[in-house]
Amino acid sequence: MEMYPEHLPRQIIQTSDVFRYDQIASLNNDSTINIIDTRKNLLKHKKDGWELYQHTDDHWNELGAYYGYQEIMNKVSKDFPELKPIPLDMLDIKIEQRYGNMATMLNVEKEHPEPYVRLIEKYKTYGHDGVKKGYKTLPLISEYEYELQIENDNGKKLKCLIIRDSFTVLMIRFFQEQFAKLTIVHDQWMYRMREDLVLKEKPDIILNIALETRIKNIIDFPFTLNANQALEQSVNIQAANGKYWCTELNHNIDANKEKPFSWETFTFIQYENNECAFLAYNYFFLSSEVNGTGEVTASSEMVNSWEKFKIIKV
Repeated sequence: MEMYPEHLPRQIIQTSDVFRYDQIASLNNDSTINIIDTRKNLLKHKKDGWELYQHTDDHWNELGAYYGYQEIMNKVSKDFPELKPIPLDMLDIKIEQRYGNMATMLNVEKEHPEPYVRLIEKYKTYGHDGVKKGYKTLPLISEYEYELQIENDNGKKLKCLIIRDSFTVLMIRFFQEQFAKLTIVHDQWMYRMREDLVLKEKPDIILNIALETRIKNIIDFPFTLNANQALEQSVNIQAANGKYWCTELNHNIDANKEKPFSWETFTFIQYENNECAFLAYNYFFLSSEVNGTGEVTASSEMVNSWEKFKIIKV
């Protein structure tokens, strides 16, 4: 909506002049917080003659990713002058026909190919896979996606930890040429300051790269995950009738399934003081506040008092 509002259908109406992105970016006025607003650089280059996002995919293309990376490195270089973004003239811009993930989901990829903007390095690359530490995988993220370790003997003698989502993927090829050691972890869209990873990796730089549409998770989940705090895990809840809790389309929770599958699986989130929360498959939190009845539904977008449950050992 912010990058290409001119392409939205007329029935899509903007109801506010303030976006979540603006609210987060405004925190940069606080001297204790470093916010990197990549949107500025993308809008600056929006009319350079190349598209920055795909038509049939919900991600940017390689040129859009480059401009995001460029803005990040421009900001980082103020504290680390030895780090400079790779110049765009060190890359060739090519166009090839591809189709995006939304076309694949709809099974119309053959009918809707699109010109895809690629970047080809003119320079020799040195970044290569390192040895994974075997960090525990979160429930919704595959082992391959969760942890990446990249080393570069020609990189600056700095270690960088990146908390990422899928938008970071196309930037990795640029980051890996900058640092001697790069650790990249997918935190299942929670974007937390992972104390457990910081203590083990001892990075010089930490980048938390968050997608605007998921940015609400920064307040939904504790921003800091302490080193001794348990990671989230997938759980199934079996009722006294022997059947499993299931999240229904109307947000109700019913104990009516003989076997657990996706809709019977919850992400168990543990807080301090023996408190916990459950994230359902529809990406709503279980809540016990429905007209004061105490009925549990998967209906809350945020974790407040009524979405927290007490762990009692029997």
